[in-house]
Amino acid sequence: GRFDRHIYISPPDFEGRMDIFKILMNRMPFSKEITPETYAHLTEGFSGAEITSLCQNAAIKALERNISNLEVISAF
Repeated sequence: GRFDRHIYISPPDFEGRMDIFKILMNRMPFSKEITPETYAHLTEGFSGAEITSLCQNAAIKALERNISNLEVISAF
């Protein structure tokens, strides 16, 4: 259907971003040095969708790097 109203939802504040990172990082392996607080500071102005995309892309890059390392190891 058509939208006849526009509702603006502001980006999450620091606490909101930190909560989003906590939820997303709970399902992914991360270095102990990386905390939700660190990323919450770095992502001011990000939407929840952008934070989710950031985490998903980081996971894909880490997987690609690990697969490349496995290929090198299995060649020996």
